[in-house]
Amino acid sequence: MKSKREFIKEIIPNRANFQYCAEKGVVNGSLLADIERIMQKYANQQLAIDIVIASAEFKVDIKQAIENANHEDWIADENGEERPVYDLNEDLAAENVIKAIKKHLL
Repeated sequence: MKSKREFIKEIIPNRANFQYCAEKGVVNGSLLADIERIMQKYANQQLAIDIVIASAEFKVDIKQAIENANHEDWIADENGEERPVYDLNEDLAAENVIKAIKKHLL
């Protein structure tokens, strides 16, 4: 995934474009076309991300990533009855979620 800044860096500076902008106070046609092209590429990337995030498979993978970071243990309450307790390893959960995101988005 590219940031807006990375997309904008794809625009190749042209001295004539900047001179025109400085002289006329407006963006010229070719520079405007480059900017619009970059904006469309960024919008397409965002749409692809939205589609992945909305997918059922992505949601299942994120849920599984968190569940895999849960540790089940058993403790006895004041009556001596054992019951399960769950401890979430937050570092492992974060690592698992990052892996799931990379699987779908990279």
